[in-house]
Amino acid sequence: MPQPPGWGTSAVYDQWVQDLLTVALICLASHRLTLLVIDDRITSRPRVWAQTKAEASYERRTGQRSGEEWLSWGGYLLNCPWCMGAWISAAVTVGTMLVASVPLPVLVWLTASTVTGLLPRAER
Repeated sequence: MPQPPGWGTSAVYDQWVQDLLTVALICLASHRLTLLVIDDRITSRPRVWAQTKAEASYERRTGQRSGEEWLSWGGYLLNCPWCMGAWISAAVTVGTMLVASVPLPVLVWLTASTVTGLLPRAER
């Protein structure tokens, strides 16, 4: 791949390309895992189980039946791509840091979280 003028050594350019690819892969992996958790049919049984547990916990704590899954924290988390995306992108970023170099990990995490929230809108 030819390097742009003014980039100095090819090692700097190669590192920049590697970092960009790492960020892109973290974003895409976070998006896919978020969809797997909140939308995919293959995970519907564990998701329904977790929502039922969250609702039961809400009812025990408050003494009232919520009637809406989003009233409990767990139920809301399992139905919110922005919320779940933030947690999953944090896990993907940390997991990637264990095996590869991640430039500015907090910014990568926030970027992946944002991309995870925005991509479903682009898919519609």
